Amino acid sequence: MTQSSKSPTPKDSELRELQAIRKDISEIKEGMLAFFTGFSRALGSEKVDNINFKNINKKEEIGIEENLKNHIEVIKENISKSMTEIVKAEKKYDLNLAAEIKYGKLVRQQAHLERMEIELKNVAGM
Repeated sequence: MTQSSKSPTPKDSELRELQAIRKDISEIKEGMLAFFTGFSRALGSEKVDNINFKNINKKEEIGIEENLKNHIEVIKENISKSMTEIVKAEKKYDLNLAAEIKYGKLVRQQAHLERMEIELKNVAGM
């Protein structure tokens, strides 16, 4: 029996969750713009300083990007640990444990890594 090299696709629930997060971020940005517009008008100026707002957006994106990068590093470390666990289990002839890690835990970690890398690309492209 051959194993498929195709990695699992993200679950619909995970995709919906990411879409909800993106929507929340968009709503927060809109709220910030409305706040700055109202604040600017209260001070007697009709023009909002868009440069400052862009800087705020950039700082927010950098924070999200850094968090994703850190999360990706943790996932990579976990994948490395799982691979070490597989080798140890095989050396002990605990092939059931090795298979559980190799075809269960490791596959899930690799799929999670792939999803986070895609999300990082999306955030970096914003």
